[in-house]
Amino acid sequence: MKRYKCKKSIHLNQGEKKLSKLNRIRRKLVSKLIFAEQGKNEESIMEYLKKIAKIDKNRFRMAKNISLNLGGVYEYPD
Repeated sequence: MKRYKCKKSIHLNQGEKKLSKLNRIRRKLVSKLIFAEQGKNEESIMEYLKKIAKIDKNRFRMAKNISLNLGGVYEYPD
């Protein structure tokens, strides 16, 4: 039986963990949105778009805070 070594783990700080979690939730919502668009379900499409917009707002705020803590300059995307 072969044993495989794990890759070296990178310890994330609290903000990066939350950002990673939001990214996972957003990816799931985007895939649900695609299925809702194929089924032409208008109510769920609007619901998913609102949730994605709310998550994006939080992601940009958290990314700004993380980059400022690292001494970087953050610019909002156009």
